Amino acid sequence: MPTTYEDADYQEILRLFNRYTHDKSFTIDSIKNTAIPLIAKTDYFLDVGAGPGIIADNIQPFFKQTVVVEPQKNYAESLKARGYEVHESEFQAVQLHEKFDFILCSQVLYHVKLENWHFFISKMKELLTPGGLAMVVLGAARGPYYDFCRQLNPNYGTGKQIIEILEKNKIDFHVEKKQAYYYPESLDEMYNLCRFSVLEGCLNHGIYTSLSLTEQEEIDRKIMHYARQCLTVNHNYELFFERDLIYFRSTQSV
Repeated sequence: MPTTYEDADYQEILRLFNRYTHDKSFTIDSIKNTAIPLIAKTDYFLDVGAGPGIIADNIQPFFKQTVVVEPQKNYAESLKARGYEVHESEFQAVQLHEKFDFILCSQVLYHVKLENWHFFISKMKELLTPGGLAMVVLGAARGPYYDFCRQLNPNYGTGKQIIEILEKNKIDFHVEKKQAYYYPESLDEMYNLCRFSVLEGCLNHGIYTSLSLTEQEEIDRKIMHYARQCLTVNHNYELFFERDLIYFRSTQSV
């Protein structure tokens, strides 16, 4: 999954996100409170694009075995060192022979071309056990950040496209609507969080690097303008995202 950032910069901005948010915690809480009670059995858990493994670390105790797909070498090595079975590959290319009772894909599809999302969801569905459950966490097609991203990229992919895929294929699903808040301490941090979100999600590596230097500078100017608008009446910065937590099964709806 290509990224616009050098590894050190990428890690530093991820630390900023983790420092200023509860984003991971509501995903973890939803899995514990919504997903696990709905799963017929809890033998095998697959985390697609686990990153640093924050969610996996919290969910793996509920399962007998956890398998991780993670293409970034530094994350893959860290996960292996912690005892996970790791496939250092992109999900589209990996060959898995097990079936899984729960499959998680959190904030990964931004790095996958929109035309490949259907295949991605189909593969997740095929890897589910009977009675198994899959979960996709993605930005939602609502809220001020979504409106901003649509100005930069009218084809910005969100939970809306996943829902359309599931509806088209008559797959049982339900959606939990969540809100993620980040409270950076300075304009510089606010700008870096906004820029990272845009370049890694709204535009992604391929789109951004295809732009001319002038176009990239214009994008950065718009991001700074958006960051300045995130100053609240209490003189604190607040970055706000709408999230879709989309659950689906291997069964089809009637």
